[in-house]
Amino acid sequence: MGHGTPDWWGASPKSATYSGMDTSELAARIGPIVSIDRRGDVIFQDNFDHGTAKIYPWGTGANWDVYPYCDSPLSGGLHLMLETGEEEGATAGITKELQYPVLGSIGLECAFVPDGDVRYCRLSITEWLPPNNRKWEIAYNYTNGKLEILRSNGTFGVLATPGIVYGGYNDYTTIKLVINILTVQYERVIFNEHTYVASQYSGYVSAGGTYKCMTCDAYISSNVAQGATASLDNFIITQNEP
Repeated sequence: MGHGTPDWWGASPKSATYSGMDTSELAARIGPIVSIDRRGDVIFQDNFDHGTAKIYPWGTGANWDVYPYCDSPLSGGLHLMLETGEEEGATAGITKELQYPVLGSIGLECAFVPDGDVRYCRLSITEWLPPNNRKWEIAYNYTNGKLEILRSNGTFGVLATPGIVYGGYNDYTTIKLVINILTVQYERVIFNEHTYVASQYSGYVSAGGTYKCMTCDAYISSNVAQGATASLDNFIITQNEP
């Protein structure tokens, strides 16, 4: 990215600094946890250097666990390790609860390194608006390399087939889901910098909910009875997505 003209102060330009238009390049060089898409205004971000203090960990099945680990972070010094319960289809993940956001386009980004026993890596956004809730969810099927999307009838369909990615050490797969609360439509899904248009799909609306809020989830499910593990890092929520 080329630099623009220098800032002015008094009667002459400053020669040692650059204009405010170059802050995106500065951010890229400093190294923020936003790695694949800088659109939208960040309303929450966590690289888990404070462990699980800012999010809610959860899981299903016997002996599930979510804990900070220092083996292979994408940024900072820690990441989260997700361990599902010891049964096929068991889950492990995190939830961030937020006050009701500015209405419009919302983004959720997260990075995973799944092991070979993971079936799905999932991102979901739920708008709790009594008496209903609205849910948007994307699931990457690690066993066949397909991106699946939750449709308005409550079932999943294939959005794209990016292929089975390598999942070793800190080779993170980054996924970003962008939806529009006003129209109840999906907008796009970004998978390792590849963008897939999803505006032909609507979110799933169901009855329920007591409080007006929004929740964002990132989680995995297992493909085998003994459970599965995945590293998770750089959890980011944005609003005002273009």
